[in-house]
Amino acid sequence: MERSQRVCKRWNNELLSSLKKLTINDANISGEVFATIVSKLDPNNFKHLKLGAEAFIWDLKPLFRITYLSSLDIHHSPSLASSAFIAAVQNLPHLTSIRISRSMIRLDDAIPAIVEHLPKLSHLTVVHAEDDVTDAAAFHVTKLTNLEDLSFEAYALSLDDEIVRAIAKSLTKLSTLTLANTSASSSLAYLSQLKMLTKLVIPLSYFPPTSLSLLPAGLRHVDAKFCDDSVESLVTRCTALKRLSIGSYFPDMDVSISSTRLTDASLISVAKLMELRALTLKYNVTYDGLMALQHVSTLELLNLPDSLVC
Repeated sequence: MERSQRVCKRWNNELLSSLKKLTINDANISGEVFATIVSKLDPNNFKHLKLGAEAFIWDLKPLFRITYLSSLDIHHSPSLASSAFIAAVQNLPHLTSIRISRSMIRLDDAIPAIVEHLPKLSHLTVVHAEDDVTDAAAFHVTKLTNLEDLSFEAYALSLDDEIVRAIAKSLTKLSTLTLANTSASSSLAYLSQLKMLTKLVIPLSYFPPTSLSLLPAGLRHVDAKFCDDSVESLVTRCTALKRLSIGSYFPDMDVSISSTRLTDASLISVAKLMELRALTLKYNVTYDGLMALQHVSTLELLNLPDSLVC
C-alpha cells in the first residue's frame, strides 16, 4: 500500500512538472489545493492557465513563481477579486495574453493596471464582466500598442465612433478585432487604417455597400450584417475570404426593409469566393439558393443557426 502511494505521488509530480497548459474548470477546488498544484509546475516551462467556473480560488499569489506564464484566462470565477487579479498582473511580467470572462473583476481598475504593467500584451479578450467595459477603460486599451488580437464582447458597451477611431489609429498591429456590440456603421471607415487586419467580427454592424471599399482587402474572416449589394461588394473587395458569417439587417422603420434584406442573390455572390472554407448564414434561405454553393469546392462547413430552408 505504501509503495503504491509512493508511485502515485511520483507520477503526479512528474505529470505536473511537465505540463505547459492547465485548465481548472468546474473542479470546485480550494485555494490550498490550487497552491499545491501550482507548486509542482515547472516555473520555466508552464505557460497557460485557465480558471473556470466553480474554481473557488481567492488568491493568485501561488502563480507568482511561474516566471514565464504567458497566458491567463479567468472565466466565471466569482471568488476572484479585482485586487487579486491586479496583483497577478503586477507580478507576472511575461503575460502576453489575457482573457476575462464573466468575472467579478472591475475592469475600470484592471485594464489600467494591464496597460501599466504589461505593455507587450498581444491578446486581450473581455467578455461581459460584472460592470462591463466603460468608455474610460476602452480608451486605456488603445495604449496597448502591441495588441494583435482585441475582443470586446461586453454587451453593455456600444463603442462610439471616437473609440473605434482611437483603436484604428493606435492599434496598428491588430490582425483580429471583435466588437460585439458596436452597431454604428459610420465607425467602419476608420478600419481602413488597420492594414494587418485579417479577422473582423462585428455582428451587430451593418455594412452598407458604399463602406466596403474602406475595409482592408486582406480580410480572411468577416462576421457582420449585410444586404445583397453589400455581399457583392465584399466579395469583390476581399477575394481571399476563408470564413464568412452574414445576417440580415433590420433597419429603422423609415428605411425599406426590402432594400436591405438578404436573398438568394447573396449566395450567388458568395459562390465566387474560391478560398471559402466556412460559411454561416443567419437568415432564411431557399434550397435553390444553397445550390449556388455547390461549386465552392473549398467549402468545409456550412452553418445555418436558426435558419429556415424553404
